[in-house]
Amino acid sequence: MACVSSQNANSLFVPTISRYAYRVAMDFVEYKLLLGAHLQSIRRSRGLTQEQVAEYLHMDRVSIGYIEQGKRAPKLSTLYALSECYDVEMRDIFRF
Repeated sequence: MACVSSQNANSLFVPTISRYAYRVAMDFVEYKLLLGAHLQSIRRSRGLTQEQVAEYLHMDRVSIGYIEQGKRAPKLSTLYALSECYDVEMRDIFRF
């Protein structure tokens, strides 16, 4: 006996996402936006441009912009380098 009925065997499987998984995904999107805005605020308070930060981190300016816009989540190593660049403790990066 087959696990899938013959009428569903030819249909395309489309996974559904649970409400919990959706909420977690949306929380992550919101978290990236808040973190990015906070990082931008710290950078500006230090009087630095995206270009200067990118040069210090050996990244391109667009990547810094994407992090600040919440389009990209920074790696932990990038966050550590940012804390050094901005002369703040790592925990201060997450206080927003």
